[in-house]
Amino acid sequence: MREADRLILARFAPPGVLINEAMEILQFRGNIENYLTPAPGEASLNLLRMAREGLLFEVRSAIQKALKTGSSVIRNDISVWVQNAFRAIGVEVIPLRPNGNGERFLLVLFHGAPTPELPAKPNKSNDKKAAPKEIEKPAISRNSKPRMSTCNP
Repeated sequence: MREADRLILARFAPPGVLINEAMEILQFRGNIENYLTPAPGEASLNLLRMAREGLLFEVRSAIQKALKTGSSVIRNDISVWVQNAFRAIGVEVIPLRPNGNGERFLLVLFHGAPTPELPAKPNKSNDKKAAPKEIEKPAISRNSKPRMSTCNP
């Protein structure tokens, strides 16, 4: 039963992270490589240091608003640099109930940024063979005489 739950979550749940108020990542959920990447230098689990180009401002403002209001915040159409191109993604920040110590946690979910689609190949079976074009011939009537150009020296 646990295995079935794990498979369903892996397949249908959006990737994300569980963070604390200091924006430190406590747990990864799913494949987050399109959204977060380790920053060069000293190792850090700070969400803002790991955010991909284009994601930092929107994630920070969504987290701040979720902490302030206590309700979920959704940001869509965020342009993020993924796999050598900008992709539109969405972020959802869900505040969780404080634990017994008063600590607050947030779930940050990412939507979108699929792998780039390759252009569709033309379906050759549906292509109708183009009829060969007829060579255009100059119209010559029986009464017309061919013209010759002459050079006068």
